[in-house]
Amino acid sequence: MEFTIKPAKKKKRSKGGQAAKIVCELAHCHRMPDHCTRPECLQRIDDNTQSLENEKLALAISLDSRISETKRLVAEIQKECNLEALNDDDMRSSFEAFKTGIDARTTHVACKCMDCKQKQADLELALVAERLAVTQDWLAALRGYRSNHDLEAVQRPSGQSTK
Repeated sequence: MEFTIKPAKKKKRSKGGQAAKIVCELAHCHRMPDHCTRPECLQRIDDNTQSLENEKLALAISLDSRISETKRLVAEIQKECNLEALNDDDMRSSFEAFKTGIDARTTHVACKCMDCKQKQADLELALVAERLAVTQDWLAALRGYRSNHDLEAVQRPSGQSTK
């Protein structure tokens, strides 16, 4: 006996054969007059907030590992590299950009409604993404410095191997 799978029947839609998508035009913060209290809107906002929090957590984990890598690389550079060029303009400006990006803070929203929580989560996600970007730039600068100023590579004649 042979079985076949048939596609499901299409559900009847509203006018024009498309699902009616209702876009809420009201504010969702309870501090606003005539705010929306529809459960589907509140659920959508809660789902969006949770998604933003999950994405922020993933970026924060990546950021932590990058910061650990920069600390390790700085310690390695201090032990094994020529430090004279560490204070040149390129490295100084790269470090200042890193420091400024890491020290940046978001403003906290006093309201604890779901809409304001989503806006706060969105701001925090953007901040973590910016911190990750400046950390990756600083890490790339450190890696370049490490490869260009390694004491063994600098002291070794260009044609000889390390064997």
